[in-house]
Amino acid sequence: MEEKSLWKKVAGLVSAKGPGTLRELPARTRRCPAGHPMALDWTECPYCKAERSVDEATRLRPAPAAVSHEPTDQSAIAPTRLHGETLLAGRPLVGVVFTFTWKMTGQLFPVYAGRNHVGNASTTPMGAPTDILLTDDPTLSGTHFLILYQPDTGQYRIADSNSTNGTIVNGEAIDSQGRELPDDAQILAGKTLFIFRKIRPPPPGQSAGRAEATSRPP
Repeated sequence: MEEKSLWKKVAGLVSAKGPGTLRELPARTRRCPAGHPMALDWTECPYCKAERSVDEATRLRPAPAAVSHEPTDQSAIAPTRLHGETLLAGRPLVGVVFTFTWKMTGQLFPVYAGRNHVGNASTTPMGAPTDILLTDDPTLSGTHFLILYQPDTGQYRIADSNSTNGTIVNGEAIDSQGRELPDDAQILAGKTLFIFRKIRPPPPGQSAGRAEATSRPP
């Protein structure tokens, strides 16, 4: 029960005129079952009436809607937006980079459609996750270079991300404007030598795990 609301209603009864109000309480009184003072000619206790009104208003007030912290289906997969291209809800595999610089068994990293940030920090300065994370090389910048695949054009590009030690592709230094990334390219970043290989995704409508059936002569 809200105390202020109750006494506001009682104050209204006190200021009102006529029988059944609290403006003039006779000397001879009686008490209601709840113990409130009442005039002998009152048929209802104004205190109890005010209390019932406040309780009823509180009971009928809708409860605040519960806030759900569960992710929705649409937010389960964060899309990648490319310049002038459609959203990629599920990013297809379009290539790999690998290196034997730090381990004799090699290290293999997938390259997906869209932007692939490479470096030794877990996130980029803009807060995006680092797709190709290599912590073995202290000479790599946190975000060293970027590999980009554009599905609309089928083009692979690479650009330096203003790294400290620069990025060299097939013996030529590149800048933040970037250049086309050829198949079997050698990428030198810091002290790490990466090899890039393209993987062509299947055409739209064709299952990735099944080749199109062809008829054979009996």
